[in-house]
Amino acid sequence: MVKNHQHGAIGVIKHGFGGADQEHGMRIKQTDGVYRTPILKNRIPEPEPATSAGPPQTETSALTPAHVDERLLCRLAVDIGGTFTDAVLEDGDDIVKRHAVKVLTTPQDPAKGFVQAAMKALGTAGRKPEQVRLILHGTTLATNAILERKGARTAIITTAGFKDILDVASGGRCDSHDLRSSRTSPLVPRHLRFEVRQRLRADGSEEVPLDACGLAGLAPRIRAAGIESLAVCFLNSHMNDSHEERAVAILRPLLPDVRICTSHGVSPEIREYERFSTAAANAYIQPLISKYLKEAESLLQQQGFRCPLLLMTSGGGLVDSDTAAALPIRLVESGPAGGVTLAQHVAREVDVSELLSLDMGGTTAKVCAISNGHAAVARQFEVDRAERFIKGSGLPVRIPCLDLVEISGGGGSIASIDAVGSLQVGPHSAGSEPGPACYSRGGVKATVTDSDLVLGRVESGAFAAGEVNLVSDNASDALRRDVQEPLGLASSCLAAQAVAEAVEESLATAARAHAAEHGLDLSRHALVAFGGAAPLRAAHLAERLGLRKVFIPPDASVGSAIGFLSAPLAFEALKSRPMRLTEGSFDCTEINAVYRQLWHQTISVVALGSARWKPGRPAKERRRAYGRYVGQGWEIGIELPNRDFVQDDLEMIQNRFEDAYKKVFSRTVPGAAVEIRSWALGVVADSDPLTWARERFEHSRKKARTSYALDENKQPNMPQVHHRRKVFCASSNSLVEVPVYQRDDLPGGARILGPAIIQEAYTTTVVTHSFDCVVLENGFLQLEARRGQSVLEQSPSPLHLHVNQQEDISGTNLHHDAQLKPSASSLQLAWSSLLAAVEEQAELMLRAAFSPLAREAGAVSFAIFDVSGRLIAQNSKSTPSLCGLMRSFVCSLQRGKHVANIKEGDTLLGNGLWCSAGRSSDLVALTPILSPTEGFPALLGFIVTATHTSSLDLTQDGQSVTWPAFLSRSGEVCQELLSCLTGSVEQHGDCAGDAMTLLTGNELGVRRILALLSRHHVDFTSLADYACMASKKAILQKSKQMLGPGDWQHQTVVRIAGSDEQEHAVTLTAQLKTCSEGAICLNLDAIPATPGELINNIAGSTHASSVAFAHFALFCVLGQGIPVNGGMLSTLTIEVAQGSLLDTKPTCHSHDSSTLAYLIPDVIFGCLGTKLHNIVPAASSSMLFRLDISTRTNIGNGASGLTTMSCHVEGGGLGGIAGQDGLSATVFPSSLQSTPLEVTEAVCPVIFRRKELVADSGGPGRNRGGLGLRVTLEPAGAETVSVRFTQSLSSGPNGAFGGLPGKQAEACASADGRIQRFDFQQLSMGQPVTFETSGGGGFGPPTKRDRAAVLADIQDGFV
Repeated sequence: MVKNHQHGAIGVIKHGFGGADQEHGMRIKQTDGVYRTPILKNRIPEPEPATSAGPPQTETSALTPAHVDERLLCRLAVDIGGTFTDAVLEDGDDIVKRHAVKVLTTPQDPAKGFVQAAMKALGTAGRKPEQVRLILHGTTLATNAILERKGARTAIITTAGFKDILDVASGGRCDSHDLRSSRTSPLVPRHLRFEVRQRLRADGSEEVPLDACGLAGLAPRIRAAGIESLAVCFLNSHMNDSHEERAVAILRPLLPDVRICTSHGVSPEIREYERFSTAAANAYIQPLISKYLKEAESLLQQQGFRCPLLLMTSGGGLVDSDTAAALPIRLVESGPAGGVTLAQHVAREVDVSELLSLDMGGTTAKVCAISNGHAAVARQFEVDRAERFIKGSGLPVRIPCLDLVEISGGGGSIASIDAVGSLQVGPHSAGSEPGPACYSRGGVKATVTDSDLVLGRVESGAFAAGEVNLVSDNASDALRRDVQEPLGLASSCLAAQAVAEAVEESLATAARAHAAEHGLDLSRHALVAFGGAAPLRAAHLAERLGLRKVFIPPDASVGSAIGFLSAPLAFEALKSRPMRLTEGSFDCTEINAVYRQLWHQTISVVALGSARWKPGRPAKERRRAYGRYVGQGWEIGIELPNRDFVQDDLEMIQNRFEDAYKKVFSRTVPGAAVEIRSWALGVVADSDPLTWARERFEHSRKKARTSYALDENKQPNMPQVHHRRKVFCASSNSLVEVPVYQRDDLPGGARILGPAIIQEAYTTTVVTHSFDCVVLENGFLQLEARRGQSVLEQSPSPLHLHVNQQEDISGTNLHHDAQLKPSASSLQLAWSSLLAAVEEQAELMLRAAFSPLAREAGAVSFAIFDVSGRLIAQNSKSTPSLCGLMRSFVCSLQRGKHVANIKEGDTLLGNGLWCSAGRSSDLVALTPILSPTEGFPALLGFIVTATHTSSLDLTQDGQSVTWPAFLSRSGEVCQELLSCLTGSVEQHGDCAGDAMTLLTGNELGVRRILALLSRHHVDFTSLADYACMASKKAILQKSKQMLGPGDWQHQTVVRIAGSDEQEHAVTLTAQLKTCSEGAICLNLDAIPATPGELINNIAGSTHASSVAFAHFALFCVLGQGIPVNGGMLSTLTIEVAQGSLLDTKPTCHSHDSSTLAYLIPDVIFGCLGTKLHNIVPAASSSMLFRLDISTRTNIGNGASGLTTMSCHVEGGGLGGIAGQDGLSATVFPSSLQSTPLEVTEAVCPVIFRRKELVADSGGPGRNRGGLGLRVTLEPAGAETVSVRFTQSLSSGPNGAFGGLPGKQAEACASADGRIQRFDFQQLSMGQPVTFETSGGGGFGPPTKRDRAAVLADIQDGFV
């Protein structure tokens, strides 16, 4: 076994075997334009030969293959899961046999369970440890350590002034309407984060030298704190690692027993929170994983194993144990990655280049697309989510990984009825204990397994190799109670079918979104299914997606472990080096130098794990670049050739980027410059020293391709039926008797006509009537659609019929001549798909956005309206101001009859000023949804999108633009308007780019909606009516339950800084009434507190914004879990007093149209506080903090103008709520996020000096208010910088029920100066500006606060 040498492994990962001085390290030779490293001598001890006879071999760099020792017959793969540990022994070379076993995982001593599984697999095959030549291992240990918080006592050393980066996180909330939305706590508490003076600029240059003495002085404090692991995280270290490396060099001798990692060594990419979070997670699990690997290696040695141990990573490759110990964060999600590796192997086996993998177990299902042999990759995922399936609720981990889309839908997922009466499956799971109702272990809730049993897809006595006896009566009872009766279905069979269809539609929706994100066409893909539950629904999923082939590999229930056996040695490294693809900026010499450095790093790691490389089979490279249009925030990966680059490659890289961009977004952005942000290199080599998959399976692969192709003209070789049972068949709408086969009895070449069931020990394959099945020579089951039959052309499900026309199907067929109309069940599925599509389109737009407010803060909204202007759906993170803008835009267009003659391919663009709903820089676009009928297609509705962009002063040919304007006509972009948008502001084309983003979102949205309607066989009007009625019914019911009839009023006085540099008192009033039916009427008013005072000097809000923020507040209280649409809005009547400060008109110079509207939610919460005191919070830092950063630019004719460079957003403290402290530094009331410091510095000539939580800023209370934020910045160069501070509230948020108010916001440029609301503050180099956001109000008497919470606040310095 290899002894773990952590420090050496880290050095190899960073610098290669040549060390930091690459030129004087390992010799590099250039062949065919590619730099190659010579084959390295094996550092793993050779197995002792059987005899010592024969002359000694001459040592050469071309190593002798290990297979000269005939004792090395086996490979062993072990996958440690949460409940079971799977082990698969692969025995033999030419004829391979696999022996799969399962043992219970031993969480207290995982190494013991690992060795037990290995020995059990050997015993099953009759082999000995010394006969194993390679052990391949994947484990959930790293993931579980984070989830269960069982990692090491970890500290962080970071740049002075920035230790709160982990607490601030993204500054947003994962669920914008959840007043109790929480964040996952950082792995490193605040009191274990230490600061040191140093600072790098955005380009990597040194601003402040590293304080070596101060750093060394931290060592005694770190030792005294009992720190086991340490992460060094400095700002902008992704551009220059010298400070972090020097810090490690200083600290390592002083802390010899502490493991140290650096943020650039773990995740060398821009965005400080993601990089720091990844480094902290790596440090947190490093001691645990290192100890585990040492123990496992020791136990294996004691048992007689003498072979290498390789670990599976989240990127789908294997690394040696030294590398795994140095970078354990890459072991997270290694098990699911093994499944994708299996799918890649299947693609090679069956000669299919496009494949979709489905891995489905007891709790979740995962899909991943494979194209041209490569699995879809990503660069970030989340762990330890506060809400498991909600994006943004967990800790970000930014490393190379396979892009696995996870959804709820495993066998144990619980079926229930949601707030609007729709069936949902998950996210909660019954687990193994108590398990599904049919387990008879105390579980009573209906699950997916219960539905499979009632449908006949699984059989009692044959489930889980007979280890679990299923009771069908329990399943039927649970389904009747939880699904059938609430939905009004005729039988438990239909209830089970509804659950099955909900799961399958969720899978199909996830797969379509995944394919769209990567620009793939699913119709060209086949499906491979593995995991215990995947073969059950693989054929049904293929039918929904229109896929014609499905493959079920042998031993599919242990697919991840089998995938390890086909995984290669692989490692990817990345380097940030921004470079524009323009003449004068593109530098091929520098690119080649980057890839030379990356080659050293990657080949060295791969060589560490290489027991043998077969001569003539060198390691393979995969070069990728991550690029974007200048001004965007997210990159797209592009493949690059494996050779040195020349200057003429500029055009090639540009073309590849635009091809990749067009595949995802359907359009490119004309005239926009392209930049590459980072360069990546992956190196792949054979992991097995003896055999190679290509050679081993060549013969069987040929047979799989030719010998057993389905031929309907040939008499089928039908195997013997084991028995028959009744299965509900959706295609025939009846219970039918189908043959059941045992997979172990099926010979190669056996053919089975669907419908049929194929059983094996730990899974069951369902062959639907659309497919036939053939058993390939290599043991694969191949399901293929019958020739001449479209998989998608299926008879409607019985759930698509009206319930009144259904009959009990316990023994009779449904009436096939019944009129097919959309039923509630089919409309529910279509609605779920519609809501998912809306969310996915909004996410896609964020990736394409240009304005910092859109791409970083998330100010993008996507909505669907019908022809009457009724809202049908909108993305859940739509900001209130953009929601008001979209509704006002649709109404204004209809009043002006602008949509009367709108045609297919037309898109209208407007702004907030035109429809009196916002600023001139708020862009909104509308595209019609037209029925796909020939002749005169009917107008169904509209796709509307909106975003905040840079300041606009638009003219076209010297004249003001007439709004609304056509952004596209008949699908062609209006170049005149686009040129006008581009020339309106020197902001890297933000305005034009964002207009194109809206256009792209609208066009793709129209296509998705029309495809959805066709797929679900529903019409737009029926779907819209159903959705609105369901939401309306749900909100009325909730209002009656929570409020009942009543009348509440609340008034508050706030002080606001006006344009006259004076503070003005404003009285805000809300009066809320409810009727017995649950409808709500709300009256709002805002007037100067001083009678007779003019309102001209006070910034108010538009009517649209005021109404939108009022809606937002009511949704937070009453609408949790209810989709927002016109039905919901129709129950809420919002009246704004005419002429009040909540009914102002925006002007060209208005900076914010929602100044007072931000405070409306707190006033409404005050109204409802007496009735719902445990539900509503104290007041929050509700005024949006936005810092506009500009520079002065020459605009011609000797004049100069202000150029907006960026818009920086930060949050304040939220009010405490019963049982929970308010979140700190969070943007409210909206779903916006804060802007990464490194992103702002990269585009603006500023440098931040600190970003820290303000102690004692949260209002004291039984539940403390969240803390405000203090930020200091100054110009980074000689250029004069102007800033504008938007938070004008001069009083702190109020406490509630005895809680005290939070600290008010502050902003100052000097000791005696304040930045005013409407004025720019010009700053010169060396002149800092500091601002503080408000803390949230406290909830309840401070004297009632829990003592432990007080002590924790004191320890972390919050008070």
